[in-house]
Amino acid sequence: MLCLWETTGSGRSLRLFMPTRINKVGFPKYKVLQPLSNEYMPIGTPLIDKDCSGEACETLLRLLSDPNLGLPHIIDFTHQRQTSESFKSLQEAALNLGLKTRQSTTQQRAALFSNQNCDDYIRSSLGAKRTRELNRQLRKLSEAGDVEFSVDKLEEDVLDAFEGFMTLELKGWKGRRGTALYNHKKIAAFSRQIVAELAMKNGCEIYTFKHNQQIIAALIMLGRDGHLVPWKMAYNEELGRYSPGMQLMVKATESLTKHHDFIEADSLAVQDHWMMNHIWTDRITVTDMAIALTPKADSVLDKAMHSKTRLLGIRAYVKKLLRG
Repeated sequence: MLCLWETTGSGRSLRLFMPTRINKVGFPKYKVLQPLSNEYMPIGTPLIDKDCSGEACETLLRLLSDPNLGLPHIIDFTHQRQTSESFKSLQEAALNLGLKTRQSTTQQRAALFSNQNCDDYIRSSLGAKRTRELNRQLRKLSEAGDVEFSVDKLEEDVLDAFEGFMTLELKGWKGRRGTALYNHKKIAAFSRQIVAELAMKNGCEIYTFKHNQQIIAALIMLGRDGHLVPWKMAYNEELGRYSPGMQLMVKATESLTKHHDFIEADSLAVQDHWMMNHIWTDRITVTDMAIALTPKADSVLDKAMHSKTRLLGIRAYVKKLLRG
């Protein structure tokens, strides 16, 4: 846990916080320092005191270059939102200190912004044909039993809905593959604790789609102050012909856009995601930015980032072959 404190007299203030790891990237491998971020949690934004962001970033980069720490001489800030103030502060700090930087792995992912009329937005993003098909599927499902969409916000309701979500996830492909939350007791316990603590602070909502009072799709939404992320979704695969997951995401979109304090939702989805790209047509640009912390690391920086890009290309090619 990388913490930057400023001590003044008898007190001190936290100016920057960023969970980090030492990682080997690329092919061949290069050792770098990274924020704790990956493709399943693609947000690497450090928390920076906005009143002294420039000074905090410069101090951070100077401290990390201390050879006595024994840290890698390259820090790779992964999954940074290009328009964020923290990213701009990091860029400016590197420039002011004369440190070499390189950006890599830039991508755009689906997002939803507040300045939308929901009905027009959904019709425009999905298209008239897909919208009619979803309405037909929902009508057919309602003919076979009661359908209900709901949003749980109170702590006790959220906890009940979370158990329903985990049960639903266990019955699907993640359960069969052994990657559902219920398959891992420690991760399930940790998730329950996080959901409970966030719900106490109005930071977690769970959207559910029920058929005959049984949950057939569930979506966990995290965030506060109008900034949200859909964390996990599960749906009943036996009812796949009715598109329960997409039905729920459309209803969640309607709910978000009608909420008075909603600002934006970041899908956290991969680029060109098969579902999110069609429902949410706004985009957030995310990039990786590496900084050489010492003059000696300048010559290694380009090689490390080229190696990292090469490995990502190899992985993408292999996935394409496996898909057929």
